[in-house]
Amino acid sequence: LRSIEGAMPLKSLTLAIKNELPEDFSLGSIINKDANLKVLDLSDSQFKNIPTKFSSYYPRLETLILNNTIEIIGNDAFKDLSCLNNIVLPKKLKKIGNGGLCNIGKIGNIKSLDFRDTQLETLEFKSLYSDASLKIYIPTTVTTIGRNAFGNNTTVYYKGTATGAPWGAKEVITEF
Repeated sequence: LRSIEGAMPLKSLTLAIKNELPEDFSLGSIINKDANLKVLDLSDSQFKNIPTKFSSYYPRLETLILNNTIEIIGNDAFKDLSCLNNIVLPKKLKKIGNGGLCNIGKIGNIKSLDFRDTQLETLEFKSLYSDASLKIYIPTTVTTIGRNAFGNNTTVYYKGTATGAPWGAKEVITEF
């Protein structure tokens, strides 16, 4: 896949990628960075890892649909998707890298992120950091939470045993 040509503005993109993506792969390498991309659907793809800075070039993205085979969201993979209204999380997700979902939904309508149906184990530095007022539900499978993983306005719901601080959350609720 070298480039995507067609009528602009490109508003929706469905990709069915069968192989693993190279670590340096970015949508910006195949789609004009000025595209007004609103929907990115990866549900028919089969790769396991989202590379670093995969789609951080599309801040107007409103809907992100991830396939259930994804285990790792790389560093800054979906950083600054501030208009995001909807995200479909992969069931096999195990790790979110540094800044992987940083600053999502700041302008959009995301009010909560629920990872309880995932296999999430690791949240790295600023992986879910956001200034948005979010409720984030973390499964008990998470054993590693990096420094400032959450934003100052974030309420985290977590009954697990991960230690370490500061996580950066406004509040951590363990009884819910």
